[in-house]
Amino acid sequence: MSSPRERILEQASILFHHQGYNSTGINQIISEANVAKASFYQHFKSKDDLCIEFLNRRHQYWFDALLDFTSKIENPKERILSAFDFIIHMNDRENFRGCSFLNILSEI
Repeated sequence: MSSPRERILEQASILFHHQGYNSTGINQIISEANVAKASFYQHFKSKDDLCIEFLNRRHQYWFDALLDFTSKIENPKERILSAFDFIIHMNDRENFRGCSFLNILSEI
């Protein structure tokens, strides 16, 4: 079983993706992550702090996956073109609902 911090981040990621940032409350995250309110605040001072960690992890995940996807291709031109294939791949894989960064930015 994952740690409370990881469960909070996982549920926040799911909820932010499906409902949006503003429509997702801390109490819902706490409930669906199955953590105590004190545990939430032990790891995150606020919903904004949680959002920053979510975006940092999303950034790291995205670019790690992009590098992994494109690193197998040696030809520079084909590697650049494969980045577009990666975008298609990720959009299909994640049921694309827009860029996480732009979605949150538009809400705040």
